[in-house]
Amino acid sequence: MTDDSKLSASIGRHGAYIWETKRILEKYVEAESYDAVKEAVLEENLLRKGSERYREDILTEIASRYNIDKSGYTETPLVRAFNLPISESVTDWLIYYEFSQDKLVYYLTTEFLYSQFHKGTLSIKKEDVIQFLEDSTEDYSVVESWSDNTKLSVAEHYLAAMKNFGLMEGNTTKEFQYVYPPNELVLYVLYSLFDLGVTTSNEVIEHPDWKLLLLSPADVQERLQDVSPSHVQYEKRGSVERLEPKYDSLMRCIDEF
Repeated sequence: MTDDSKLSASIGRHGAYIWETKRILEKYVEAESYDAVKEAVLEENLLRKGSERYREDILTEIASRYNIDKSGYTETPLVRAFNLPISESVTDWLIYYEFSQDKLVYYLTTEFLYSQFHKGTLSIKKEDVIQFLEDSTEDYSVVESWSDNTKLSVAEHYLAAMKNFGLMEGNTTKEFQYVYPPNELVLYVLYSLFDLGVTTSNEVIEHPDWKLLLLSPADVQERLQDVSPSHVQYEKRGSVERLEPKYDSLMRCIDEF
């Protein structure tokens, strides 16, 4: 049985918070202080929410979700990106990728949504997500402890997040949208993998992180060619592939966006 100690249903209690995340990260970069962000959220109502308790809940969730240093200021790759004059559409994609590192979101996207997309499924209902969760109890026994309301909330919030991030559209039934992740996101994922020690071309191309972008291994090969040789050295000749980073870290790569 899979270790499900980190599989949490918190997505069922929180939304995507895309706008709120951008406001918090912008303030964090500007002030270089979590305390200043907290003051702006709680005292100045940066997030435009009526209840102070609700503001604090959102701040706590976003800080945890994106590894914001509560003791001061730490420049993570996502924070570094917010220091640069890059387009909002790119930062939205970077937020999506980091958001998708939540274990449940990662599992639903790489194991369920990706397979449905590549099978040619046109639309997804919340009942489809619930059924997938219920079929997952052999690997994730924690799902058995979730009430029907919890599973429903998880399904609704997950699909809503996929809509808000632009992968799907629609109301009760969600339909897949055509998406073309920008080169900056391809590089962000690629150098995140390099930083984790995933370096061989086969390991990189087959890595499940690409499924978060709904990219198949063949899609990944095409996108690597798009960013080569400017940001990475990638060559494919017959069955032989060569992949070498141009930068020594994700942080360095971000500076070249």
